[in-house]
Amino acid sequence: MTGTVHIAEWKCVRCGRVYRAGAPTDPVCGCGSVIQWRGIAFMDRMVAAIGNTDFSAWPPRPIRQDSPFKYVTRRLAKFVPLARGLNLGFSGLSAGHYHTGAPRSGWVLRSRNGRGCWNDRTKPLRCPYGLPGDRLWVRETWAEIDDSDDMKVRRGFAYRADEPAGAAEMEWRPPRFMPRRASRFALEVVDLRVERLLHITHEEALAEGVTGSHWTVHPTLGPCTDDGELPREEYVRGFREMHRLSSDDNPWLWRVAFKRIEAE
Repeated sequence: MTGTVHIAEWKCVRCGRVYRAGAPTDPVCGCGSVIQWRGIAFMDRMVAAIGNTDFSAWPPRPIRQDSPFKYVTRRLAKFVPLARGLNLGFSGLSAGHYHTGAPRSGWVLRSRNGRGCWNDRTKPLRCPYGLPGDRLWVRETWAEIDDSDDMKVRRGFAYRADEPAGAAEMEWRPPRFMPRRASRFALEVVDLRVERLLHITHEEALAEGVTGSHWTVHPTLGPCTDDGELPREEYVRGFREMHRLSSDDNPWLWRVAFKRIEAE
């Protein structure tokens, strides 16, 4: 495979065995478990936010304090109800593993019946971005070039998030067409949850890379935009606009926390 990713350490999500430096790119544990690699697309400003994140501590923090940072992403979780017409917006639903304590079995939404017992209301759904310990390679808007002296150009590829010289003249290609060898960021899934959009907090909105380009510090509200919009409100509004949701939609989401690992 072109584009080697070096893994200093990884832990098997099935048996807990830890492998140190020197593990192959796609290690196989003695129990048969294999680290899975998946592509994940990000917009330009989210790629820049990942690049501005210091992952040397947890939770991560921004390298440049005046710029967004990112170590969490939320994506729509498309659960399929078992019963036709079931309202997945029902407040009594709760998310959990299909088989308790078995993450690889997938997730379902449940609610209590009249006797207080939990009943599955949806079919099991597996996260398309893997489980803790799995790897993600970042897809972004890119261009292939012959040669350049620009320090932001890597391995014959340029990235719109970096705004290299002559960006307007570049023949940019969308993230879905990016080959793995062109990817410059490799991530490890640290935590996976299922939650609803409105469960997000102000701190989590900041971890999502909200821009905050026109923020002020309110004496009681803390960081907010010039018109008083809080980070949480900015994220919820932006998410609904991006997915063309109504102003009162509260969908179920995959909440994926990640850290950056070395790639070259």
